[in-house]
Amino acid sequence: GITAFSSGNDNTASLASKTMRNVASQFVAMQHDGGVIDSFSCLLLLVEASKKSDPITYLAGVGLPLSPQFSSLELARALKQHMQANEANREYSAFASQALIDTVRQWTQQQQSQQLLAFSGSTDAFDPWRKAANPGGFTDAGARFLHLAAIDLPGYPHNLALDIEQFDQLVHLVDDRVRDLLEIAAFIYGADRLITR
Repeated sequence: GITAFSSGNDNTASLASKTMRNVASQFVAMQHDGGVIDSFSCLLLLVEASKKSDPITYLAGVGLPLSPQFSSLELARALKQHMQANEANREYSAFASQALIDTVRQWTQQQQSQQLLAFSGSTDAFDPWRKAANPGGFTDAGARFLHLAAIDLPGYPHNLALDIEQFDQLVHLVDDRVRDLLEIAAFIYGADRLITR
């Protein structure tokens, strides 16, 4: 209890160690969470759909039904429902779902702002996702999702760019990208390696 942390009893090192072990175990558990992996896969599905001749049908086939001229709000609702149907851990899924929705909102707003500046009157709801279907665009969108914009990761954009053309290969990288995030988290939190490869 509280008495264990009295002024005469210095448990700071023990408390810090227990906290680090707890944080590390949570990051390891997150690596295998279906909701976390599914949320990043949804981002990949939006990009892949944008390259199809009938993206609406493609997304409906993978469980993301949308109207032909869907709004950002409709997309966010569809993503949230899809995520809730596939959540394994409510806490992790809530973080992953919010990261996905924030990424979709930010990416869409940025692309629509650029269209307005260019006086482009396109009303195709998939235009922002077509722009994410190239290595530079997906690197930017992926960094937003992973909240890595401020972290310099040598090779991150390059490695991602190598595989963007092959969607199936990129989907298989999701677990590896989650592992990379765990390594970053271990560094940030000062823990020893949280995972082994």
